[in-house]
Amino acid sequence: MAGLQYNYRPTHGGGIYAQDSSVTITNCEIKRNTAYGWGAGNRSYGAGISVANSSIEMRETILANNIARANIGYGSSANAGGLHVNGGASRLRNCLVTGNSCYYADYKYAFGIGVQAGLLRLENCTVNANGSEG
Repeated sequence: MAGLQYNYRPTHGGGIYAQDSSVTITNCEIKRNTAYGWGAGNRSYGAGISVANSSIEMRETILANNIARANIGYGSSANAGGLHVNGGASRLRNCLVTGNSCYYADYKYAFGIGVQAGLLRLENCTVNANGSEG
């Protein structure tokens, strides 16, 4: 199984960021990536994968132990530790989304998967044990 691990990106998509595109991911591990929001009122989105106005087809893939984080203060937010979808139509088939989290921010949303806009279809997927530091 191929993998994308230990990446660190500001704001969107610690592991993968797709904008205005079509992406297919098959039989991969996307884990231990971080999306980090900087500055006052900062936000981070999709530490494992973030898609904007894009479609993603993900099959037989593990999305695990990714962290969306932001500095506390001024209304900061951490969104979707695993997958963040903002537009487009996406589908996950036979995937595992686990152990993803959001840290440090004033507001924390959608620890495993977050859909801001667009459509997401899950087929035979397991989404569990995603959470926050508190």
